[in-house]
Amino acid sequence: MPVADRTRSGTRPLSPTQAEIVQVCADVVQQLGLSRSVGQIFGVIYCSPRPLAFADVVAALELSKGSVSKGLRFLRELGAIKPIAMPGEGREYFVPETELRRLLRGVVQSRLRAPLQSGQARLRTIERQLAAADEPDREFLAQRLDSLQTWHRKTLFFLPLLQKFLGSKG
Repeated sequence: MPVADRTRSGTRPLSPTQAEIVQVCADVVQQLGLSRSVGQIFGVIYCSPRPLAFADVVAALELSKGSVSKGLRFLRELGAIKPIAMPGEGREYFVPETELRRLLRGVVQSRLRAPLQSGQARLRTIERQLAAADEPDREFLAQRLDSLQTWHRKTLFFLPLLQKFLGSKG
């Protein structure tokens, strides 16, 4: 491949199909309330026929090093990408997790389980505060809080079932 067909880092530019896949991933991730760049990073790794290093991702997406670093760290914690060692290379390379079940398990662990557990304590704190406060709408707020606690209990009840379905240990 001629040098003109490569980016400054030596990687090939994205093909039109790869660019579309990257945009789909970015759109989906953004709809989930996450940073668009996280979706772009996953997308470029997902549609690459070879493992990509940090510099490859920066060059392919023209994102800042800080944004790529944070995105890679987040995707690793989520289990959406895996680091691999390449023979003779000192750099870390990344490949995507392509099994949907494992991807969903990572999302459940990081985006649902931890917030739900901390939410339980917060709801109890709010309940104590409401009982002690001179709140003009106390009865109304108590009903709403009760409703939130019910939703929370139901979600906590179903979370282990979802994790079991996804092959995760509760």
